[in-house]
Amino acid sequence: MISILIIIFIFFVVGVILFNVKEIKKYKKHIFYFTSLVLFCIAAFRGEGVDRDYLNYKDLFLDNNNAITIIEPSFLLIDAFVKLLSCNFVCLIFIYAFLGVSLKIIAIKQLSEFWFISLFLYFCYSFTLHEMTQIRVGVAIGFVLISLKSLSERKIFYFLIFASLATFFHYSSLFVFLLLFINTKKINKWVWMSLIPISYLMFFLGFSIYNVFEFLPFDFLQNKLLNYAHELDNGHLNVFNAWQMIRILYCVMLLLKIDIIVKRNEYSILVIKLFVLSIIILPLLSNNYILAVRISDILAISEIIAVPYIFYIFPSNHIARLIIIIMYGFSFFFLNIFYNGGIFN
Repeated sequence: MISILIIIFIFFVVGVILFNVKEIKKYKKHIFYFTSLVLFCIAAFRGEGVDRDYLNYKDLFLDNNNAITIIEPSFLLIDAFVKLLSCNFVCLIFIYAFLGVSLKIIAIKQLSEFWFISLFLYFCYSFTLHEMTQIRVGVAIGFVLISLKSLSERKIFYFLIFASLATFFHYSSLFVFLLLFINTKKINKWVWMSLIPISYLMFFLGFSIYNVFEFLPFDFLQNKLLNYAHELDNGHLNVFNAWQMIRILYCVMLLLKIDIIVKRNEYSILVIKLFVLSIIILPLLSNNYILAVRISDILAISEIIAVPYIFYIFPSNHIARLIIIIMYGFSFFFLNIFYNGGIFN
């Protein structure tokens, strides 16, 4: 499977390089949808023994009598639906793959004019991590991403529906409702830039917003937090890792150039604010690295939309744009495939 993913990565890189070639550009829709279909097929029919969570989900499918308190109702509903149709476990994976991939494809088309570039970044980051392993989170992130258009346009009813669906698929998405308080039309770049060093100062002072989560009144959330807490001995969160530092530098550059970007993309203010939040949540929740990574991952999906803003910042320097896009994608891909705990068996 890793070999197949590497081949797809190379295909994407070639596509990114040829992105502005006139003869290729006129077929961009066809290439975009064909590649999306390939990604769906890989996620839906990857088979047993590829990723580390496949057998866990299969066990839940075969016997989930004790799973009601630890897994979201969406899984139980899809599980019951598949069994009602007398289908096997592959049908459940098929449904999750269809939802996870299609939601992100729709959102990319809504939020970005650089479809193929965002699809490339999605493949390198979210696809390998979520559609291939953390399938419940993958669908939740899809609903979060698709909710951003409604949130930016202040269509609150639709945003609440998408946010509720995200939480329905993974409880860690509950915090998404707080995004209602974000101003999607104005941004003080200096204030938002200052949040990054402030979050690290709070980290040094030992402050964590995890204490706030402990007072949530919902039993199922408390159970989830306890599950995360029991896993804390299995690793630690390095808030100064190289990738985090690169993300900070890129995010600061976007904030400095926000006046240019916002003229070209009406959703950029919200997207960049989520980018900032995905960065600062790690030091602010460092004493529960699992919860920190979960929330950061959901917010970090904004990067597949934000990174292509480099085309607005350097409209004439094609080489610089290509280098930044490809290296960003390669970093995502390398970390997910070979570094982040081994997504695949």
